[in-house]
Formats: sequence, C-alpha cells, structure tokens
Amino acid sequence: MLQLNSYEQIQLSISHKNDCAAVVVCEVGHPMAIDIEINGDKLNYEVVAKQCTLRELSLTQSIPENIRYGLLWTAKEAISKVLKTGLMTSFQLFEITKV
Repeated sequence: MLQLNSYEQIQLSISHKNDCAAVVVCEVGHPMAIDIEINGDKLNYEVVAKQCTLRELSLTQSIPENIRYGLLWTAKEAISKVLKTGLMTSFQLFEITKV
C-alpha cells in the first residue's frame, strides 16, 4: 500500500483495453505510467512502424510482428503519459533503446 505524508502528492495512470483495465499510482516525484494492448488484437502495424525508429525496428527484428509492434507501442504510450504529452508528440522522440 502506498503511504504518503500530508505534504506528498500522488498521480495516477490508467489504461484499458476490452475488458482489461489497470492503474498505477505513484508519488509525483517518481512518475510511472501504464498502457495495455491485448496480444492478438488488430493493431495497425503500418501506423506503429511509422512511429518507430530504424534502431527500434532493428532491435526488435527477432520478435514476432504481432508482439513487436504492440510492445513498442505500449512502451512509447506509457512514456508519453509520464511526460504528459500524450499523442501530441511524435513517438519517434521516445526511442526505445533496450528490450
């Protein structure tokens, strides 16, 4: 259980997909975020691929396509939530460097 002093503030990140939902609660000074994609759900690979760098695509080339793009998308969306930019910033700026 997260216990806070009276001077601390919390923030939360929520995500949902189909009948699955999750929430992460954290202190403002230690931001976290979450995103959910369901493996096997239709994901527009072309759209996601345009938001990936060549380095990311090379880094994940051994991962099956249906998992690769969901993995990259969820990581990038969680980063955008932590930075509070949402989908307003090009996901190429949130380059994943290690899987």
